[in-house]
Formats: sequence, C-alpha cells, structure tokens
Amino acid sequence: PPSSVAGPPRPDWSLRCGTGSGAGAGDWDALPDGAQLVPVRWHREPYVMAVHSEGDVVSEKIAREGAWEIRITRMILGALDGAGGGGGGKGGGGSPSLMIDVGANIGWFTAYMAAAGHDVIAIEPFGLNIPLLMHTLCRPEPPELAGRVRAYRVALSDPAGAGRTMCLRSTSPEANRGNAQMTAAAAADGNGDGEREGCQERIRTATLDGLLFEEPHGPGLVRRPAVIKMDIEGYETRAVLGAR
Repeated sequence: PPSSVAGPPRPDWSLRCGTGSGAGAGDWDALPDGAQLVPVRWHREPYVMAVHSEGDVVSEKIAREGAWEIRITRMILGALDGAGGGGGGKGGGGSPSLMIDVGANIGWFTAYMAAAGHDVIAIEPFGLNIPLLMHTLCRPEPPELAGRVRAYRVALSDPAGAGRTMCLRSTSPEANRGNAQMTAAAAADGNGDGEREGCQERIRTATLDGLLFEEPHGPGLVRRPAVIKMDIEGYETRAVLGAR
C-alpha cells in the first residue's frame, strides 16, 4: 500500500496583520524603532507610510518629497488602471488590477498601488524592511491597504537555487540600509562566502511559480497580473527563470 508518512511541513512565508498563530502573524501596530511616519503626496488617496529615519536613500527622499521614482510609479499605475478600466479607488471607477511587487522594500510601490484601489502580491525577504512594510499596510486609517495586499517574506531564485538558505546583507548600511543583496550562505553550501561578506540575515529561497501556485500558504494565483515589478539586486534573471 502507499506510504501514509507525511513529509515535513511546508514553510509559511505569508505576512498578516494582527496577532495570532502562524509564522507570518504579528502585531505590526507599533512603529518600529528607527522608523518614522511620513505623508505620501502625489496620490489621489492620501495616506502615510513608515520609512527608515536615517541611512536610507529611499526613505530620505520619500520623507523629503513625499514620493519615490514618481515617473516609474505613474507608469505602473497607468498600466494597472488601463488593464482594470480605472482602478477600484476613489476617482477610478473600474475594477482592480493585480501587480506582483518582487523586492517590495519598505513598500512604496505596494502601498501606492493598493491605495489606488489595485491588488498587490508583495514579496520582500529583508527583515529590516518587513516591520515598516507591514506597519504601513496594517494601519487602521483609510485608505484600507491590508485587504488589497498579500505579503510574503521569501527570496526568489531559479529552480536550481530554490529551497536553499541564503545570506542577506545591506549593500550600504550608512546610505541605503534597506537595500539588500543576496549571497551564498555557509549553512547552504559550505563555501563561507556569505560569512566573509557579512551575513545580516538568512533567508530561504523559492521560485516565483512555487510561491504563486504551489505553496499551501501562497496566494494560489488564478488571475493574470497586469504588472510585475522586479528589483532584487542582480537576482532578476534567476527569478524570471523560476516563472512560467
């Protein structure tokens, strides 16, 4: 007869608002240490977001100007609005489109598109950014963002690199602390490269297909995304090779 022995439990990479059980459940209400709330401008639905207080070029520009990469932001919003007939937020009038944000960082693009009424799957591996991303998404003030975003803490790779333990480190702790680069970790392959370069965190890898379609705690994707935004410091090609 077939074996009834179950394999090891699959990891839960999902991040959720509110306290409770599960790897991704957490109380994100308190503003993280080393963070500040700043208003986002250039948006049809005003809101605030959590950013790093210092040492992060992305956060500093958002705090100073209320925006980050506004030309790219408008291009993405235009594509989402066009695919959905205007978006689901105030002033939109259409149905929400879906964006996959690979390398969500502190959540500029994720929160911006969710506030505009679109749905987002946000993927961010770096633990330094996760509390800020989730604090922004889980705030109770309108616009309601958490209901439009499914967030996951995992790093993406190609099929050959999936299921490995990798090393994450900030590329510039003094100027761009939220920008993480991934290298091989000693625990994964024994070469020690990640240790020599400075391993701030360890993270498991998966393919994009595995997360979207196969993981029991994944989104179980049944919709075609209108936009996939990807910024993962040199791992873009490997991530794409892990997608259909």
